[in-house]
Amino acid sequence: MFKIGAGALAVGVLGVGGASRCRGGARTITIAGGQEGGFYLRFARLLAGEIDSADVGLLCQARQTDGSVDNIRLVSAGAADIGLTQADTVLAAMRAEAPFG
Repeated sequence: MFKIGAGALAVGVLGVGGASRCRGGARTITIAGGQEGGFYLRFARLLAGEIDSADVGLLCQARQTDGSVDNIRLVSAGAADIGLTQADTVLAAMRAEAPFG
């Protein structure tokens, strides 16, 4: 089964108003976004900026990718911490259907 991250979940975990702080040493969070010029990469960059400003212990970066399928594979492989994806792609991954099966 695939490990799947979501931007909304990341915002909820970080807390409100910068009150949350990273436990342990500083670390980098990678968000798998999408293609240059697309909505998903723009959102990933905005989310990365919000995470950076909310928590001094986290350095967040958005990563350009080929889209939802790539994002799920990157999160599953541990190459990204959060992956933005479409709901039907998540369902296909969970069911091990094409292109995941």
